[in-house]
Amino acid sequence: VLFILLMSMTTAYAQLENSNWIFGNHTGLNFTDTNSSPTQLNGTAIQQTRGSATLSSSNGDLLLYTDGVNLYNRNGDIIADDIA
Repeated sequence: VLFILLMSMTTAYAQLENSNWIFGNHTGLNFTDTNSSPTQLNGTAIQQTRGSATLSSSNGDLLLYTDGVNLYNRNGDIIADDIA
């Protein structure tokens, strides 16, 4: 019983692959800090109202994102175009 109580009191750490959301008019949200509100990401390359996708590392660092037509690196540079 003591072992179960001790194990239930440990902190769980999640992977952060989904901590960056990029969408809309050159903006997005970062959810890396789970103890506070999300922070706004400004200056992203995407300007659209439809779907988008992001890929982050397990540490929550933004790696890639796409608007469904172009693939961008973390700096907003196009690394592949017309991927649709």
